[in-house]
Amino acid sequence: MKILDLSADDFMPKNQLFQVAFRHQTHEVPHRHEFYELVFVLSGTAVHLYEDVPEPISSGRVILITPGRKHMYRSPDGLMLCNVLMKKETLDWFAGYENELPLFRLLFLSGEYHPLVLSPARLAAVNVLLEKIIAETTGRAAGFLFAGKIFLMEVILELCRSGGAGTRTDADKSLRLGQMLRFINLHHTEDITRDDIFRAGFCSTRSGNRLFAEQLHSTPMRELLKVRIAHARELLPFFSASETAIRCGFRDSNYFSLCFKKATGLSPRAYMRRIAEEIDEKSRP
Repeated sequence: MKILDLSADDFMPKNQLFQVAFRHQTHEVPHRHEFYELVFVLSGTAVHLYEDVPEPISSGRVILITPGRKHMYRSPDGLMLCNVLMKKETLDWFAGYENELPLFRLLFLSGEYHPLVLSPARLAAVNVLLEKIIAETTGRAAGFLFAGKIFLMEVILELCRSGGAGTRTDADKSLRLGQMLRFINLHHTEDITRDDIFRAGFCSTRSGNRLFAEQLHSTPMRELLKVRIAHARELLPFFSASETAIRCGFRDSNYFSLCFKKATGLSPRAYMRRIAEEIDEKSRP
């Protein structure tokens, strides 16, 4: 599939360093761009592919796509996003403060991918700031670009403080949770345990369980199952139910069928039939 290359000029005027937009996300072709993009998942679900690595996303997830990185969305279901597009010059706003904001260094300067998860309360606070930016750019009152800059800096500060005190010694909760979710996404086909997941986030059993409960109202094994089922939905049109089970990390195909039906309302075979019918319907003239 062809990859689209997007430039900042496609989305914002030359005198503007950022753009904020709320939108319902549908299927999309893979693309990359020369600017930074902060994606806030407000509601719904999808599978996000970052450099071809699939990652189920839902409300509270925050994704930073750095310049030149390929990404796209698959299987969106009621997915509502807020996209913050930022030219590289926006990083200059934080020059000299990087040491005070360790999470900023990790997100924007390390060159590595660090998924974040915001609590419902912090996501709501960020959403208020994002709506203020939209109001400023829409109203275009005197100083609207300056006001938008202030609110965007507050958004990034909220991210850098998310879940922790934001100091050098305090491990950030949302970052640790993101690291554990990233581990699940990368290793869900393997026979991983709860302790393996906690080690990926440098968490004890107690603190790891608390993070999943507080931030996601879930457990690590429930999130692992969610990822495996999402992967199975992608594979079932091409493989048998038993082979899909193996490829998604299930040792037993009967257990896989039970889990799949509980999550989707359909057995693997019924799901395969529905997909085949949808493909047949679309192919008709």
